[in-house]
Amino acid sequence: MKVKCEKCKKRYELEKPKERNITDEIIEVYFICPLCDHEVHSFYKNKKAMRLMNKNGEYQKELKNTEDDNRRNLLLGKIRGNKFLIEKEQEVIEEQLNG
Repeated sequence: MKVKCEKCKKRYELEKPKERNITDEIIEVYFICPLCDHEVHSFYKNKKAMRLMNKNGEYQKELKNTEDDNRRNLLLGKIRGNKFLIEKEQEVIEEQLNG
């Protein structure tokens, strides 16, 4: 996926995100522009958020291999619910860091 750097305004191919520990329990996920080395914060995660993200990955894999409409709808609902919980957990993390 191509993105535009907000600092140098050049387009580049988005690579795998980088991670760094902020605390023993919180990890920051970020990207670095390969052209100007500008860092762009993406999100924070902790064990709870990672567990929900991993669960959504499992649901998405199952979704690809499921033709049953009822099962697909159930999986989509679970994915949406987990996305909501992940967003809430990221808000909790932000509060902890700014707090």
